[in-house]
Amino acid sequence: MDKKAREYAQDALKFIQRSGSNFLACKNLKERLENNGFINLSEGETWNLNKNEGYVLCKENRNICGFFVGKNFNIDTGSILISIGHIDSCALKISPNNNVIKKKIHQINVECYGSGLWHTWFDRSLGLSGQVLYKKGNKLVEKLIQINKSVLFLPSLAIHLQNRTRYDFSVKINYENHIKPIISTTLFNQLNKCKRNNVHHDTILTTDTKFSHKENSQNKRDDQMCH
Repeated sequence: MDKKAREYAQDALKFIQRSGSNFLACKNLKERLENNGFINLSEGETWNLNKNEGYVLCKENRNICGFFVGKNFNIDTGSILISIGHIDSCALKISPNNNVIKKKIHQINVECYGSGLWHTWFDRSLGLSGQVLYKKGNKLVEKLIQINKSVLFLPSLAIHLQNRTRYDFSVKINYENHIKPIISTTLFNQLNKCKRNNVHHDTILTTDTKFSHKENSQNKRDDQMCH
């Protein structure tokens, strides 16, 4: 691999690592375009577009549109080239009512988002990424978060406990029963004086994220994904 190709690959990996959810991907794409001279547009304003300039429009941290007006563009005779892609990816999306406790093990209800290779998610440390809505004074504030450290873990069953033949390596996953990441134990919560919450795990609400929970954070929205 030549030097230029290596630089492109490293830059792409850096972007992927910083974009654990579509919300972060949208934000990071917008920043990249703005850093390269693109002008930010607002949906509710009249646009005054100039030739030989680029523009970017981001909606609710979910959708992004970037375009460039050519220096010789003619509105009557010119053509428009459109490329479309998606910025979401397969993930375990945290459910609205995610608090599950079984045999003193605290788990998280998740939804399998997309057509993922879910067997590859087992026996890995999982972080969190997405968008939350929390209370700050008398206002509700939106924040994007990404937690790269281990917060959740999705264990698999030891091989000698599985009912399979010697050469059968296929895994039949029950989404409802098998894919519930572990976040803590009852003993851990008692030692750390976590408050009981019937909707969300307090361990998630008080995790050291990129916003301070000292601001009276209350997770009212569940656009969070494991990554």
